[in-house]
Amino acid sequence: MANTTEFWERYMKSYDTIMSAYTKHRELVLGHASALQNCHRILDSGCGPGHLAKELLDREHEVYALDINSEAIR
Repeated sequence: MANTTEFWERYMKSYDTIMSAYTKHRELVLGHASALQNCHRILDSGCGPGHLAKELLDREHEVYALDINSEAIR
């Protein structure tokens, strides 16, 4: 696929659908969030649909999230 943005838009839709229902993914997100518990300000680069960013925000971290696909960030 020649268009990088188009690729990531298609990838994100599939990723979000599959990973949202995948228990091991949730465990991974929680593990990452726990590992970052002593960090206050966090940059989540390539955040995709923001599963980790949302978890960190829920834990009252200051989170900056970005992704090449603007549709991924909700």
